[in-house]
Amino acid sequence: MTHKQSLFDVLIPQPALDCLLQLVQWRNGDADAVLLAGELQPHARLQTLSQQQCQQVLHTACDEMNEPALGLYWGNQWLLSCHHWRQQFVYSCNTVGAVLEQLCARFNAHMPRFQLQLDHHADLTRVAIETKEQDDACDDMLLELCISLTYACLTYFSDDRCRPIEIQLQSREPHHQALYPAFFHCPVNFHCAHNQILFRQQDLQHSVADKHPGQKYSDKVRWLFSHVRGHYPTCEQAAEPMALSGRTLRRRLHDEGTSYQQLLEQWRQQRAQHLLLHTHLSVQQVGYVLGYSDPANFGRAFRHWFNRSPRRYRQTEGTLIA
Repeated sequence: MTHKQSLFDVLIPQPALDCLLQLVQWRNGDADAVLLAGELQPHARLQTLSQQQCQQVLHTACDEMNEPALGLYWGNQWLLSCHHWRQQFVYSCNTVGAVLEQLCARFNAHMPRFQLQLDHHADLTRVAIETKEQDDACDDMLLELCISLTYACLTYFSDDRCRPIEIQLQSREPHHQALYPAFFHCPVNFHCAHNQILFRQQDLQHSVADKHPGQKYSDKVRWLFSHVRGHYPTCEQAAEPMALSGRTLRRRLHDEGTSYQQLLEQWRQQRAQHLLLHTHLSVQQVGYVLGYSDPANFGRAFRHWFNRSPRRYRQTEGTLIA
């Protein structure tokens, strides 16, 4: 595709496309159908999608996954899939604020239909998200991708020391609103005057955490799990940002008396308890957030952990759902 880029085009780097296709496959969808819908090349380094192609790709992916919250999942996974982005942020940014500036610049270049503008006032920094058009059906998904990616980036590089104090959206509440607390540990308000993310300026001054990794590899793996929603990385994928092979990471974890699969199961068990007792998510949604493509597999795993079904656990242990 060699046409001149317009305001409605989207530039998709190959790792981000791979991430989208992996999400579709994870939910037992047909990745080839997504490629065909957008006339995409699976191995192109960077591809330009027109407005119509973008709509077709997103809607086909949603249909194949049966997931209206595609933007939330894709934004969360985008950072984890783009290893070269992470490397560049680590080596070129000293503070989380510098990461935010670079992220906004990259997003503006890849999706010119959205413009992320930084505004500093008093002790707050505002990321204003302006859209060129409001009538496109896929805008809501792309907006959720933008917010999810921004949140994932800043919490990842700050080791959770930098979180927004509020996310404000112009739209009304989506049907999948219950998913928002699983992705964002901050208030999310709808029917607002602007689309914007608010940060404390002092939080943006934290150093980039990835430059100071922990000593134990099991802690590094748990830290990675804490930033994932949905499809969890394989051991090989988790080893990449540590500059290790999957085999070496397995050996290091074995030396610490654990394994990658054991750490993942422990993490899922803890998160399942939290999500069932402290969110409005359905049991099926909890399973998806924890990386189970089939709700039945989540149910079997949960019974193995607690000798009860997820629904029975929620009923007997009590919930915050009114």
